[in-house]
Amino acid sequence: MKPLASRTDGLRQSGIRAVTQLVNQYNGINMGQGICDLPAPDPVKQGAIDAITGDQSVYS
Repeated sequence: MKPLASRTDGLRQSGIRAVTQLVNQYNGINMGQGICDLPAPDPVKQGAIDAITGDQSVYS
């Protein structure tokens, strides 16, 4: 593989990607990434709406 420019020396892998590689070492299933392709149940949808309208929406 061709070496990268020296300006990329300070770049580090994201924590999420590091966990994925660790999970892969053990042939596990990483449930921390991805998109669910199933419809959300109505109580979950309503809970999200209630949290948003109640200003309880925080991304951590």
